[in-house]
Parts: sequence; structure tokens; C-alpha cells
Amino acid sequence: MICVSTLRRARTAPGARSAIALAAMLATAVPVAAQDASGGDATAAALAVLLNDRQVTRTVTLRELGFDRPDVLASIDARREIYLPVPAGIPIEAASLDFDARYLRAVPGRSTLLMSLDGFPVSARAFTNDSGDASVRVGVDGEARPSGFLQLGLAWSSQVSVDACEDERQIANALAIGPGTRFTYAFDGAAVTDVATAWTALPSRPVVLVAGRTLAERSYDAAWRIGVALARAGKRPMFAALPAKGDTVDLSGVTVPVALRAIPAFAALADGGSRVLASDAEAGAFLALAAGGLRADLVVADAALSVATATAFDALAAEIATHAPAAAPTLANWRAGPANSATAPATADAIRVAGLAGLPVIAVAPEAGAQAAGLFAQLWHRIVLTRSVVARVVEPALPAADILPLSDLGGTPGAIEVLARGDWTATFGLGAIARAGRVPDQLVVDVAAAPGATATAPVATVYLNDVLLGARMLTADGRPERITARIPSYALASTNVLRVTFQRQPGGEHCRETPQAYPAAVLPTSHVQLGAVAASDDFVGMIARYAGGADVIVPAAALSDAPASLATLTGIAEAVGIAADKATLVVAAPGAATVPTRPFLSIGATVAGLSGQARAEAGRLIVDNNAGSPILDVSGLDDIGVVDVVRAGELHGIAYATVGQQAPVFEKPIRLGRGDVAVVGPAGVLAEVSGNRTLEIGGPQPGLLPGATDISAWLPEELQPIVRALPGGTQMGWAVPIATVAVLLFVLLLIRAAVARRKARKGQG
Repeated sequence: MICVSTLRRARTAPGARSAIALAAMLATAVPVAAQDASGGDATAAALAVLLNDRQVTRTVTLRELGFDRPDVLASIDARREIYLPVPAGIPIEAASLDFDARYLRAVPGRSTLLMSLDGFPVSARAFTNDSGDASVRVGVDGEARPSGFLQLGLAWSSQVSVDACEDERQIANALAIGPGTRFTYAFDGAAVTDVATAWTALPSRPVVLVAGRTLAERSYDAAWRIGVALARAGKRPMFAALPAKGDTVDLSGVTVPVALRAIPAFAALADGGSRVLASDAEAGAFLALAAGGLRADLVVADAALSVATATAFDALAAEIATHAPAAAPTLANWRAGPANSATAPATADAIRVAGLAGLPVIAVAPEAGAQAAGLFAQLWHRIVLTRSVVARVVEPALPAADILPLSDLGGTPGAIEVLARGDWTATFGLGAIARAGRVPDQLVVDVAAAPGATATAPVATVYLNDVLLGARMLTADGRPERITARIPSYALASTNVLRVTFQRQPGGEHCRETPQAYPAAVLPTSHVQLGAVAASDDFVGMIARYAGGADVIVPAAALSDAPASLATLTGIAEAVGIAADKATLVVAAPGAATVPTRPFLSIGATVAGLSGQARAEAGRLIVDNNAGSPILDVSGLDDIGVVDVVRAGELHGIAYATVGQQAPVFEKPIRLGRGDVAVVGPAGVLAEVSGNRTLEIGGPQPGLLPGATDISAWLPEELQPIVRALPGGTQMGWAVPIATVAVLLFVLLLIRAAVARRKARKGQG
């Protein structure tokens, strides 16, 4: 059974192809009787129009780009820059932006919104009502964009009229940008001629197409690696099997021209709705109607895919030869051309851009799965400006030392204009930079800021996953200044967001000066220092273990339901930090327990000597604490899974199991934290617990009881030696009452000293 919701692609005829569109209209207007009289010429014309239309339509929403909730612009001057992906270097057609937003305006004054595309203003509006709809549709020019992005700029200004220099920021005046904001465009699929361009042309939810529901081990191995590489690149991969006889397909939106209904396979698909493909010829007709049916962006180009497509098109060709002989050469030429080159023989380990049923796809040979994962996970894919490459070795471009520039972590050093607040961010996966036993240990951020109009110095603050690591009040003289901060292990996650926030005070004397933004910059010398740590028994600790490679263990049954099991494997493997180019796929034999040879990830497989804290048994979930006592025992669960840090002998690993009959379909990325057991569902992590770690504040301290923390550093310097001298005084259990009394005594001494100084001054007066 095919997941038909993932096999649809809307396509429209471009205005630039008016001749082809006219031919299609004429072809569909010819009745069947006339086709017979003309020897099938109308059928041949209609088939040529259908097969030669290679236009691809894309729709990108902010929700697909990670905007799960409205993005609110407030304050005196709030700006956003949103980058919408487009194919790099390819002209686009029929492009429009549907901007979805609402505004609130409780404080009178001037409230305006300026929209720009690629730096050019396209819309400017002023708002006078208390609230209302700020949505607007704007056209987008079809110019090719070498960067691969359309830059949407938004500037919201909300000011009130005052006589003195007061705070003009009004939180009641705000603009909420809806995640439904939609960018629609089309492009010519034939213009995608190299792998680098094909990568930029991928949608936010690309489909990895495989030959069938049942896959060979090599093809399955390539598919999951491709899926992890896509997920690491910010995509949400989906998996689908090539439609074949007996599969159910969705024909909604599929239009079969009247002239083609003389062919039984096309006529069977003309009624729309949901249909079970009754023959190989119908499967071939469905592939030919790729405009509304097939959806594929990457394919595992194995022998089974070639055989399946050849079988379908051979059956369709036989029907065409019988019912419309004049159209037979049209189909034959199309099959032999670039529109179906993905099914042609190629080098065993090739990665190439090809065509499948007229759609541009990236075709990966089964033997090239690991190389493709490395190529797409690194910057190397930008250099593939050819139609086909053979990648034998693709390793991360990391320096030999344990110092990683922030530019290697997804951040682009440079200056930003800051009026009141500005953020610089970088997102990186821990699995991409961790090495065996070494994870980010120290962060060094070099910044610089220009002087402003006010005497108040700007402040730079550094966060990792919203954990405050360090801050500094800047001199703001244009010279480099350094913020160094240790990275505690609890701040790390499988996917990390580093944020540097600049805040400065805008203002002028009695409002005679207009508040103005001044530049601040994150400098290229900023870097992350890796350090050797003892890997903890939690999800972050496992990422460090996986850095040297891992065994990915799946049951043999997973290969018999490939699209569903690949989606699960990809989601979990990306979440736990598996390096897809370094891992080894292990298919567990039915009824046998697998013995791993290195840190492992098990997806529903039986592992010898496995011990953990969570168990899933026919809809029943049991979670134990470290002592082996149950802390959760619930039955009747479904559509969830459990991820558990486990051990098999001396080896550590992670085991995933489905709870209930229905496995969850992950609609959002799974973001694991510092726990060792997580319950996951379609919306991501539902619950996460930890029983294997202690609180860490400022790093572990020597000589402490388990779970204790040295709090002497919190006390005034005069009291620290006293508290440390007490028996157990630095440990949390003893130190809380002792430190409380000590702080009170210290405060009383300060008050007494202040009173004495005041009396002394009065006596001198």
C-alpha cells in the first residue's frame, strides 16, 4: 500500500508555453470518434503535450521553514529578514507571495510596514485602525537568483508623538506574521542540469522514491542514509514506493485529456478519486501522468527500479500500439530521452541528476549511499556542477586541531545593524562535529561594536539552546572584544542553536535626534573548543560515542515495509546524532539476537544482553528508575514510541520501540535533551526523564558527595574560607543552613559598619 498523500504534485502550464497549452486544448477537444478517423493523430498530439510538460510547481510556507507559531514584530523599529528557498541560478515563473499577518494598534501614533524583496521595496502601508488584517499578495519577478534564496525583508515601525525623550516602544502595537505565509513559484525541470542545482531545487519536504515496498538491503541502506542527510540539512524527508500493479493511488487533481481516453489504461484513471491500479499498463499511465500523480525528488536508482518502470511502460506501450499506433513513437522517444534517464544503467557508485517520468531527480546508486550522505551533509555538494559524479571518499572538512570556527557550524560572521536589539544565530548538529570522546567544551566569541549616540555601553550576551553562557558590556570603540564561556554538558543537545544577542540603548536629546542603528559584528576568529569528557549515559553522551561510528540494527521485517520503517529510522537516527556516512547497517535475522560490535542504535530489533530502563509490550509502557523500580506502567497506549539509552555488555547504545500497533509518523523533528528515556509521538518529544545524571553547576567539584554541589562560590569572598573549613560545608546538604546564617551575619555586619560610618561623619560635622 502506498502512502498516497506523499505522491501528489500540482503542476500548471506556464504562460511562456502558450503554443503547447493551445495544443493541449485542441487535443482535449477532439472527440474519440474523430481520433479513430484521423488515425490517432489527436492521441499522439495529446500524449506529446503531456510528456513534454516538465514544469515543476513549488509552494513554500513559513510553517515548513520552522515557523510553528506567529512571529511578532513590536517595539519602535522591528525588522525581520526571511530567506525563502528557490532553485539556484534558474529563472522562476508565475511567482507570488501571499503574506499572512495581523496587527494590533492600541497606542495612537505612526504604525507602518515596509516589505522588500531582495532589498527592493515592493509594498509600504500605514495602519490607523485599532486592529486588522495586514495580509497582502505581491508579485515576484522571475529573475534567477544565484544564492538560491528570495530575501523577504520586513520593517515594522510603531512610534508615538511625545515632547520629551521617552520610551517610544509600545508592546501593544505589534504585527504578527502568520506561519501560513506562502510563496508559490514554478520552474522548468529541464533547466536542472547539475547535482548542485538539483539540491537547491529540493522542496522543504522532499520525497525519496524507492523501487517498491520491499527493498534489497543495499537499497535500504542507501535510502536511510539519504534521509538522514536531508534531515541534517533542515529538510523533512518522506519515503514512497514506486506505484505498481495492486497499489492504491490518489487521482485527485489528475486530469486525463479526452484524446488519451481511447487508451484503456488512461481511461481507467479518468474518474479521479482513489483507485487500485489493476494492471501494469495503468501503472505506466499513472507514471506518465506525473503532473498530478507521481512525486519524487531523490531516487535510489537500483536494478529493481529500472525493472519496475520498464514493466509499466512496456505494458502501456503495448496498449498504445493496439489502440493508437500513431502515438507509439512518441512514447518510445520519451522513454529513451533525458526525461527517464534515472532508470538507465549508470556507474555503480554514481550520484547524478536525472529524470524520472519527466521530473528532475537526484539519482543515487545503492552502493553510493554513504558517499551521498557525506556529500550532502557537507559543503562539497556546491562543487558538483556536473550531471553525474562518482564520490569515493567524502569526509567532513574539519581541521586537525580541536578548534572549530563558528563559520563551520552554520554561522556567517559579519556585521548587523542594531538599534535596540539584534540577534546573530548559528545552528549545528552535535553529531556533525563531535569526535570520539570529544564534544564542545568551551566557546570563544569575538565581537566588535561601533560607538552609538548614547553614553550607555551596548551589551553582548551569548546563549546556547537558550542557556545563558556569558555576557559582556562592550567598550564599543570598534575594536575586537572577547567573550569566553565554558559549555556545560547540560546545555548541549543533538541539535544546537547558538545565539549572540546585542542590546544597545537608542536615544537622543529631547528627541531632536532620530534613533539610529549602529553596527555590531561577530568576528571570524570566534570558535568552539572541543574537549575530552567522560561520555555520560544519556542522549548527549551517546552522540559523543557515535562520533567514531555506530551499528544501526533493524529487523529483517523492516525491509518488507520500507517506506514506513525508513521514516522511523531516519527520524530517530537524526535525533540521536548518528553519522550516516560512518555508520554500518546491520539487518537482524528473524528470531536471532544481534551482538553489536560498537555503539549501536536498535530500531525494534533484538539485541543480545540488552538492558535498559524502558520496555514496550503490546501497548504497555514500563519505565524503571536506576534502582529497577517502575516509575511508569501504563497499558492501552498507541501511536507513540520510546527511546531508551541502553547497554549490551560493555557497549552503550540507544534502543527504539513502538508502543502499540500504530507506529507514530513524525511530523516534527525530534529534539532530545539531557535525558536517558524519551517518549516520542507525531509532535516530537512528549516526555523525557533522566535517572543517570546529577546536577552540574560550574562543572563537577572534587570531594563532593554524589549529587552535591559546591556553593561556596556563591558567597562573599570573606565567608568562603569559613564555609569551606566546616565539615561538609561546601556540600549542598550542610551548606544551605550554614550559608544562610553566614549570609545573614555578613549583612548585619555591613549594616552595622554603615551605621558606624554615618555616626562618625555626623561627629566630624
